[in-house]
Amino acid sequence: MSNDYAIVIPTRNRPEQMRAALASCAEGRPDSVRVVVSYPSIESSARDALCVLCATFKATYIQCAEPCLRSTHRNEPPL
Repeated sequence: MSNDYAIVIPTRNRPEQMRAALASCAEGRPDSVRVVVSYPSIESSARDALCVLCATFKATYIQCAEPCLRSTHRNEPPL
């Protein structure tokens, strides 16, 4: 089934808030809604923890090619 809608969550260095956001998105979410998490940092420990969270809540993780400021991260063109 193709995804009809996507929820995109840009984040940086806020693991406790990311867990809450992913849990909220997962609750009652139909299969037609995809959750995508975008993280602009290359810190391996934070990235690894975020990947585990994404797998737990069936979200797709994408990483920016290089670290960027929050204002730049929010304004990136869609994939």
